[in-house]
Amino acid sequence: MTVFISSTISPGTSFTFTVTGTSGALSHSVSITVKVKPPPSLTKLSWTNHLSLSKSSNVQSWTATVTNPLSTSVSVVVRIVGASATNPANSFDITCGVTCVNTAGGDVNNTPGLTPVSVAAGAASFSFSFSQPISSSFVNQKISFTATLYWTNGTVYSSSNSKSGTFNVTP
Repeated sequence: MTVFISSTISPGTSFTFTVTGTSGALSHSVSITVKVKPPPSLTKLSWTNHLSLSKSSNVQSWTATVTNPLSTSVSVVVRIVGASATNPANSFDITCGVTCVNTAGGDVNNTPGLTPVSVAAGAASFSFSFSQPISSSFVNQKISFTATLYWTNGTVYSSSNSKSGTFNVTP
């Protein structure tokens, strides 16, 4: 028996099913309670707040901390969309796992070359790091960004929660 529950059901919701088997005059029932678990989530994101391009070799370093309450391992990537507050044309849209690639057409699922990170079932706190080149065109600008966790236990990624922040770029 397979039971499918709508993706709009809130985590923590419980359902009770009664399964009855009958053969002739014999009958037996059992009740099964199922609780919807929350999806994997981005619990913490760290980055260099005052990024000196000369000291960092033009690279921003990120560390993502993820939880996976599910009973199966998942593959995760983090999509980061950022732009300069003073010159919005200076922007980036990258998706990172082991390495970072430009997000294709604003859609993680259409992005080739993703290198997801595997997060074990039941992981309460799993951290991974990645880095991204920052162009010198961002010097003396404040960058605002939003990072969103995407996860899958198959082939199609689903979005989870997001974290937002800023960093300043100096020469």
